[in-house]
Amino acid sequence: MAGIQRHDSSKLTDLSIHDSSKLTINKQHNMIDMLLGWNIDLTIQGDQNGSTPLHFSTSALRTRGVCFWMFRPWFLWNRQVWHSSILLKQVLHANLAPLYQPDDKGFFPIHIAANIGANEAIIEFLEICPNIAGLRDMKGITFLHLAVKKEAMECCRSCMPKSVTVMDFEHVRQCTPLHLSVKHSYQNIFSLLLENLEVHLNLLNNNGETPLDLSESMIAAGSFGAWNPRFFIDAALKYCHAKHGNRRLDHFEEQYIKIVDEQKHLQNLINSTQTLGVGSVLMTTAAFAASFTLPGGYKDDGTPVLSGRYVFYAFIAANSLAFGSAGLSTINIMYSGTAVLDVPLRSRHFLIALYLAFSSVTSLATAFVLGLYLMLASVTPMTATAICVVASTFSVLAYTDSLRGLAVARALRARMGNRALVIIARIIVIRTAIVFWPLVASFIWAEISTKAIPKVSIKPLLICFGDG
Repeated sequence: MAGIQRHDSSKLTDLSIHDSSKLTINKQHNMIDMLLGWNIDLTIQGDQNGSTPLHFSTSALRTRGVCFWMFRPWFLWNRQVWHSSILLKQVLHANLAPLYQPDDKGFFPIHIAANIGANEAIIEFLEICPNIAGLRDMKGITFLHLAVKKEAMECCRSCMPKSVTVMDFEHVRQCTPLHLSVKHSYQNIFSLLLENLEVHLNLLNNNGETPLDLSESMIAAGSFGAWNPRFFIDAALKYCHAKHGNRRLDHFEEQYIKIVDEQKHLQNLINSTQTLGVGSVLMTTAAFAASFTLPGGYKDDGTPVLSGRYVFYAFIAANSLAFGSAGLSTINIMYSGTAVLDVPLRSRHFLIALYLAFSSVTSLATAFVLGLYLMLASVTPMTATAICVVASTFSVLAYTDSLRGLAVARALRARMGNRALVIIARIIVIRTAIVFWPLVASFIWAEISTKAIPKVSIKPLLICFGDG
């Protein structure tokens, strides 16, 4: 009878401490202290799934919800609110043994923290017991691998100096975190790993592939898209002189390089052509309409009121470039949508149309800002200046793809030193020339029109044709 009572008591206290771990919103500080003081072994007792109180307190660190950040302790209105981090530290410092105790799936508390992106718990665990970085679940996965899979950027950043070397050498036969980031095209995490000089770039996974082999195998033959994360990753590895594996490259290409599915590629091309075609036609229409509704109106003789001004000529040049680029883009889209042409030729026309459409957007935006400036400069100079400043700020959006490569640039700087600055500068200059050439061309033409070219009268030509 006494044994049954002891068993029931143990079961009851076990249930109580697990429930206390789950109820992190309520103030359970005193109850946890009482239970831990009564029986410290309760910290290592698991429930029906093998989860200890430390598993529960770790899983409660991150509030599931859209506005979980509103409940963080740095806000004044949350100073008196119970936070799950208090419970975590309370259970953790009472007994460190549960750090090495897995649940039924082989997940240790540090795996739980990586799975939910609980950066605070990972930092706490590694500061107390750095050697838990090498713990693996039933599938041989460490917490760092799990953090990479979950794209837990902050977790990877905080634990990288403590665990990345161990991870690389322990998983030579399986898959390093760098392999995982390359496989899933996680560009930011890849950049973080590449920036750490302790990460080895030429380790093999269980298929005998280095990260460079894996990167090239993930890029289908004939695919394009310079700012695609896969291309970013592949280029960064080659800049850092990453090596291929121990097989001949021709055999590697035959076995691993993906062949383009022509039917799938054709369907993607048709869908992309339809979307781009609508945009090109709209830009052509807008530029055509702006050509005959010039800002400021017309004089009695039919000439524009604002003609002769520098900004006016820049507006005319930008609008003309917008119309020409959009028109040529539409023509190339028509070619790319023609079924009688081969798929490679259609793809080439689509790429040309895409570039011309992008140039048309730049030209049309330039014409819009210059047109507003022409109409408002004499009335509200401050407003006109503000419009130009805001437009210049928005022009940074043209570098969206390039800005995504800043993390890669930092990694290259860490690996290559000052030589990486030359590569980065070259990319920025080329990107600027590709995106903003219509803007530069518009102002160059305005300068030529106002100074270099003399005003030519067309009256002699009209007389020659009998209109004089």
